[in-house]
Amino acid sequence: MIRVIFPRSSAWTSLQSRIAAINPATAGMATMTMTMAYIIP
Repeated sequence: MIRVIFPRSSAWTSLQSRIAAINPATAGMATMTMTMAYIIP
């Protein structure tokens, strides 16, 4: 799994919303990846 650290900003929220509108499963995976990126530096 590729871990990418996204900045905590409205830009990420907007991007996540767009992804969720297209593919909820992809948004869920992206969210999990982002969370892991924050937990694992």
